[in-house]
Amino acid sequence: MKKAVYLFIILTIIIVLLLILGRKNLSSVIVINAPPDTVWKEFTDFSEYPKWNPFIKSLAGEVKIGNTIHVVIQPKGGTPMNFNPVITQLKENDILQWEGRLFLPGIFTGRHTFQLVLIDNNKTKFFQKEDFNGLLVLFVDLNPTLEGFKSMNTILKERAEK
Repeated sequence: MKKAVYLFIILTIIIVLLLILGRKNLSSVIVINAPPDTVWKEFTDFSEYPKWNPFIKSLAGEVKIGNTIHVVIQPKGGTPMNFNPVITQLKENDILQWEGRLFLPGIFTGRHTFQLVLIDNNKTKFFQKEDFNGLLVLFVDLNPTLEGFKSMNTILKERAEK
């Protein structure tokens, strides 16, 4: 009985430590020489993603707060990953955010945010970031994901500036 109690305490401590330490944040920012409405129009033309987006291969579903969408991402050199996040924020020409998780909360959760900030009439700062948390975060290499953010942002810039 004592062994079971000690084992339970040790496992609880390990899980709590993993939850505390299991946080990572990625971000990529690019300045686009176009107004926010132009950038937003290009960014939210999800039907075109398969043709140009090197990171988000497809995004399907009605993009509306509270809705679940279907997203396929493929970090450089990786295999495609399917997930079904929920839209948590949406404001035209400003922000799109979703949250997705693996199985249950606390295992692996990502909150992905795209935000546009007006610099001047013809310049927009485009932020792409993701906050990860959960038990498995410490064991996942997120560098390919960050590279995916950067490559997507670069091509979005080229498209919006045409």
